[in-house]
Amino acid sequence: MKVHRGTSADAPHKREPTYYEILGAAPASSFEQLHSKFKALAVLWHPDRATTDAEAVRCGNIYATITQAYSVLKDGSKRSEYDARLALLPGACMYCQGKGLQTKQQGFAKRTQQLCERCNGSGRADGGLCAAQIWGLVG
Repeated sequence: MKVHRGTSADAPHKREPTYYEILGAAPASSFEQLHSKFKALAVLWHPDRATTDAEAVRCGNIYATITQAYSVLKDGSKRSEYDARLALLPGACMYCQGKGLQTKQQGFAKRTQQLCERCNGSGRADGGLCAAQIWGLVG
């Protein structure tokens, strides 16, 4: 299957994507979900799959970015520190403080967590970016 790999000029976003957006995962994702997203992207963007030298360089840069995001998010302490910094950035969802989850009170003592309704679990006030937007695969 041939995948269109647009140039970075094709990407419509203006801010740097979060590590969660890079992997196409929600901030509330489990380790297993993050690992699955990482593996799929690593296979897609591995430089060995490139057909030209220019594409190999671009894929190598993207692969390095994906690997960096995963290395932070797979480590519990690094992920907690990253999440705390992410909540302080401009554009973080003020309803869930960038976590993507809200705690809901149900009844007297029952509390449950669910995806934030305002940001749809992205943790970003703008709704976040999807991985296809970040890598220029869609307009």
